[in-house]
Amino acid sequence: MALYSVSIGNREYRVNLNGRQELVDGKPVSDLLVPLNTAGLHLLRRGQQALELVLNSQDNDTMEVLVGSKRLIARVESLQKRLRRKTEDRSAGSLTAPMPGLVIKVLVKAGETVERGQTLVVLESMKMQMQLRAAIDGVVAAVAVEDGKQVEKGTLLVKVEPAGE
Repeated sequence: MALYSVSIGNREYRVNLNGRQELVDGKPVSDLLVPLNTAGLHLLRRGQQALELVLNSQDNDTMEVLVGSKRLIARVESLQKRLRRKTEDRSAGSLTAPMPGLVIKVLVKAGETVERGQTLVVLESMKMQMQLRAAIDGVVAAVAVEDGKQVEKGTLLVKVEPAGE
């Protein structure tokens, strides 16, 4: 059995692949994904409907999904890795770049009080903008980037210390 966390935009899905049945957020999935070639072209069958899509692996955790003229970025992690990363992020309060990109806007300054879920930085990657949010309530201890800066995956963007520390 394999358990995964799949994040697309602000949505997160729990995927369970056990060899007999696939579950997404605990519900059985009857869709069938059929590879058509080695270049990432797939056919997604839903009952009597079929949809072509292209899957491109960006790195170990990131998948680009092209459906018609739409482009989606999916982050795929084992559930254990996702839970470990969330725990580390919450305890440290560090906001890091999930992928290489351009810092469009830093929305906070050192010393500001922030709430969990508050957008701290807007990052653009592959022509898609992402709002990166605080993992904890606290105070901004440091802002490590500025508007217009190119960053690599894992770069520290903002450090938030838990309130009262």
